[in-house]
Amino acid sequence: MSPKELVLNAFRNVLENPNATLCDLEKYFSVEYKQSVDGKALDYSAFTEHFIALTKAVRSFNVDVRDIMSEGNRVFTHHVVHMIKNNGDEVVMKVLALFDVEDGKIIACDELTHILKGNSEDHDLGSRTR
Repeated sequence: MSPKELVLNAFRNVLENPNATLCDLEKYFSVEYKQSVDGKALDYSAFTEHFIALTKAVRSFNVDVRDIMSEGNRVFTHHVVHMIKNNGDEVVMKVLALFDVEDGKIIACDELTHILKGNSEDHDLGSRTR
């Protein structure tokens, strides 16, 4: 699987899948994974906490990939994430992300997020761990 396919599959099979588990996360993300989101650093442990926090707050995700570019083991995406929170509120976030892939897994992501629709309290949905 190419790095580009890996990232797209991670969106579909983890983020958009309402039944995704930590085991699904492990299929796409290395235990060495590091992420920088809006200046906040997450290691793999914090990333799993982020995943759990999202599953508690959001009932559905739809990732609309607007642009994707790949060179070697790096993948850049410009995507918009449409979310419906458990309380019924809608949040729409624009995301710019640069992924690094190694040995068939995502090992790093440098990401910027911007709320297009939703409450200011949800500005941290890209990095929330609680």
